[in-house]
Amino acid sequence: MRLAIRLAGILAVLLVTVLVALTVALPRLVGSDAARARIQEVARETTGREIRYGELDFGLVPPRLVVKDPEVKGESDDSAPVFQAAGLELEIALPALLGGQLVVDSLVVEGGKVRLLRTPEGVELPGEAAAAEARKAFVAAHPSSKWSKCWESEPSADATASSREESPGTGGGDDEESGFAFAVRQVALRDSRVLLEDQSVSPPVLWELDDVIGTASGESVGDAIDFEIEGSLASGGSVQAKGEAEFGGPFRIDFQLEDVVLAPLAPYLSKGQRVRGAASGTVATLRTEQETERVSVDVVVRGGELAVEDLVVRGEMKILANLGEGFGDAAGSFQLDATDAEVEYGVLLRKGRGTAATATGRIVTGPDGEIGLQDTEVKIENFEAEVQVETGARNRTTIDAEPFDLTGWGERIPALADLDPSGELGIRGLVVAKEPLEMHGALDLHGVHLRRGEGEEVVLRGVLRAAGSEIRSENLVAEVAGHEIRLTVLVFGLGGPSRFAAKVEADAVESSALLALFTEKSDTLQGPLELRGKLSGPLGSGRPLAETLEGKLRVRIEPGRLKGVSVLQRTFQGVGTIGDAEPLAGRLEGGRTLQRFYDDEFQYLGGTLRIARGLVRSDDLKLVYHNYTVDLRGTVRLRDQQLDLQGKLTIDDEIDGTIANQGAPERKPEPGRSREIPLARVTGTLDSPRVELTEEAVLRLAAVYATSERRDEWKEKIDKYLGEGSGSQVLDTLDGILSGEPREPSQPVEPSQ
Repeated sequence: MRLAIRLAGILAVLLVTVLVALTVALPRLVGSDAARARIQEVARETTGREIRYGELDFGLVPPRLVVKDPEVKGESDDSAPVFQAAGLELEIALPALLGGQLVVDSLVVEGGKVRLLRTPEGVELPGEAAAAEARKAFVAAHPSSKWSKCWESEPSADATASSREESPGTGGGDDEESGFAFAVRQVALRDSRVLLEDQSVSPPVLWELDDVIGTASGESVGDAIDFEIEGSLASGGSVQAKGEAEFGGPFRIDFQLEDVVLAPLAPYLSKGQRVRGAASGTVATLRTEQETERVSVDVVVRGGELAVEDLVVRGEMKILANLGEGFGDAAGSFQLDATDAEVEYGVLLRKGRGTAATATGRIVTGPDGEIGLQDTEVKIENFEAEVQVETGARNRTTIDAEPFDLTGWGERIPALADLDPSGELGIRGLVVAKEPLEMHGALDLHGVHLRRGEGEEVVLRGVLRAAGSEIRSENLVAEVAGHEIRLTVLVFGLGGPSRFAAKVEADAVESSALLALFTEKSDTLQGPLELRGKLSGPLGSGRPLAETLEGKLRVRIEPGRLKGVSVLQRTFQGVGTIGDAEPLAGRLEGGRTLQRFYDDEFQYLGGTLRIARGLVRSDDLKLVYHNYTVDLRGTVRLRDQQLDLQGKLTIDDEIDGTIANQGAPERKPEPGRSREIPLARVTGTLDSPRVELTEEAVLRLAAVYATSERRDEWKEKIDKYLGEGSGSQVLDTLDGILSGEPREPSQPVEPSQ
């Protein structure tokens, strides 16, 4: 950047310096071979380079020199020319010439091309060192020459005055004794180009300024030069510059940028940095005689992208800066307004356009030359933080922020995007170091409220403390529906794929509120939940938590409710799927006497849950209702509560007796018994399960309850043939066989005599 700031001044000075040699010997032998040889000799002494040209002509009205196809050679025969042009025209001030001085009123360069080279040592001007040595040698060999006096590094005031008072030579002798002084008042560029090859970066960058027009005015090479110059960059955009500069000394330049494309700056950036877009605005630079540089910047970057490690800013940016040491050793203040830009900071922050975002602070340069930030205040809406940035072998960022309200930050923090956060979060001395990633400091959760959709709200209180590549919780509590869940959380692997592990303990927390955090359906299961277990999963995977969660939990709800669902009723409805059991199905569904058992409230639900790959698996899930028990094993899909279970339903004697005696009020009720009904498969969802029974199980039930209708008749006949009491024993044995649960009779049955 320092090179760009000086370029306009260097160009003007370079042109004057190069063309001194073309005018030194003009009063004599303009068109002769001797004049050409002498001009080229003086050129080598002045610039250290060979100068070539085509035709050389001298006009009288007005006095002027016209040079066709001038060219300043490069360092070697293979190098491209440092300077070339279609033509030069020097208009000479006649009164000064008559007074013994050669003063060029104007120098016009048509179709000029200047090539500059920048190396790690700086900009190489045409033979600057060689020219200096040549001038020293000339002064030593010709101490009385007027040219020697002009070239002395620090001439005294008396010597300068003396040289101006002496009369010029008028003929004969060598031209170094002719006594002519030399000055150029104005230089004009038309349709010119400036090319700068910057080899101080890798890969090298070629800067090309086309359609250059400009003027520079001054009395001599050693005096300050006022200039104006403008042109268009081949990479995009245009530049105007005006100011004042001395060759190798102080300068003041004001640049006006118009849509200057920033992509060519990529080689100047460090690893992990990139810049795009187009800049418009002003850049002012000043260098004093003490070589102190000051730069002020006031630009707008449109369609831009600025990336520094994990921080990316896209869109329109307004940048103000005042640098006390120039761009090379930047130190000063800056302001950045990214309100009309998108801002991303890794997976932690997303800010859209239109949200107020500014940064104000100081730029500093460390001993190793790396640029950092100090005393920087960052504001994003209601978030205000003090930020320090240290760059170098290892980048470090320090952030301190007073507690701020999280309302509306769900749009800006991806991890909270679906949780509608509110409450306050504070940041204490959070230090983030890169390569490898390490963190130190604390996040204070002052009642952080989270809510998914219309579900229950969760309130987090406690501290998350970072230490190295881990984050641990301190006194972390999640409050759900007025009940607390005690959490012990560890986040590890911050430098790679990050994961979390948590120990969970809860007593009497509302189960529907807890399910709302993980599932799409939250109100199906209700009741006070006792929870113990451990959970883990990845962070920042981009997948829903329900699909990545892993762990093992022991749960207990006592009492509770499966809203609108009676497992007993759904089981009896499954009987109707077997064609031969239609009478039994009608009996189970049609009788009003069974309705009192079809309640959706249970006394107990519990079991051990193993969570992995989006499924909850259990081998000991049990539901206990007032008159029956359900034992299940299988899986429940966590995201949408899809069921894939099997097990058994055990009814008690009251339900069994009600079914058996249904439709026979005239006879003596038979006592019921406990029965097990195998459940071949339970599918559907938790709020709408479908229960399937095997054909064998249905037919056995049909046989049992068909037998019960004629039980009294069969009992009397068996008692008649086998003896009193034998009927009950035989029918009990037959009942067990039909139920699939044969049992031995209480005593052997012997045929009666």
